[in-house]
Amino acid sequence: MLFHSSMAVVNLFLRNIHHVKSHSLYLRFSVSSLWIMAAGMLLFRSCGSAPSQSKEATPPPPRTGIALYLPEYWHSSNHAVFAPIMQPLLQKGMDTAFLVRLMTDSRVQFKESLVKINVTGYRKPTDYSQHHDAYSVNKGVSFMEQHSRDLDSAAANYNVHKQANKSILWIETKFGKITGNHSIASVILSVALANRPENIEKNKNVVRQELSEKKDTTGLYELEKKIEQRANKKSAWAIDQLMALDSMRSRYHADVLDIKGSFAGAFGLSQFLPSSYRSWAVDGDGDGKINLFDEQDAIFSVANYLSVNGWRKDRESHEKAVFHYNNSKDYVSAVLTLAEKLGMDK
Repeated sequence: MLFHSSMAVVNLFLRNIHHVKSHSLYLRFSVSSLWIMAAGMLLFRSCGSAPSQSKEATPPPPRTGIALYLPEYWHSSNHAVFAPIMQPLLQKGMDTAFLVRLMTDSRVQFKESLVKINVTGYRKPTDYSQHHDAYSVNKGVSFMEQHSRDLDSAAANYNVHKQANKSILWIETKFGKITGNHSIASVILSVALANRPENIEKNKNVVRQELSEKKDTTGLYELEKKIEQRANKKSAWAIDQLMALDSMRSRYHADVLDIKGSFAGAFGLSQFLPSSYRSWAVDGDGDGKINLFDEQDAIFSVANYLSVNGWRKDRESHEKAVFHYNNSKDYVSAVLTLAEKLGMDK
């Protein structure tokens, strides 16, 4: 009876992670499964009759790796919700202990609204026209005066105009006043489930309802296909961002599950995604930490980003680099218009 109860725990775990094909991952989970079996045996024993008085109970071995988080995993309401994305994350090599923590931490929750806005939100383009008005210019001048040393240093190191750097920080977060209040982990995990049939159908219903209210269903079929395509693309994107979040842990100055940001998964003054942080974030103030909520780190990271992605002396390279930052022609126009109003050569 004890053996069969232990095996039930193992089988339940294996059903949730499906099949791990990688040999290295297989070995990792083979070891973890042994610990899980031991945990199941202990659990069964604690719920059964009192132990024999003639033998002293043997203390259980210390739990490590994924078994360390086993009770939280089985008692978390998230594990069933996020189970479909465990296999692709494991196949890509995500640290198993971090994966279980990611899916059991109370700060991380599935939010249907985040799936909706990331899949269907493209139909309502952002208006950037207000970001280069007189008020924006005045705020930009003040910021440049206050942070002139860092802006000049970053410009010299990366050959990127300081006005463009400032423009991005203003348009993204108003110099850090509006950085977002969404759990980044919740955003990305939720979006990773966008391609689930039930979520695709819900988002299709959203556009159906909108068109129905307008009494015009022209192009509904094409729109539904677009929703499917975006759902699949966003899910794949989210898996990559989760892997980047995993890799961030060795460089980030705090717990990555504490990071708050936008509904799109970006954070800090510069609104970097985890993959952008991994590739282009730098330590601007030399304190050994890369904190994009800090002005100096954000300034140097934006300069590095633009430089690596093609910023040179000509207008065409400027447009290319900024477009890489945000794939919107209106965004590119707003950044460069404000930069020019702040004194950048055209």
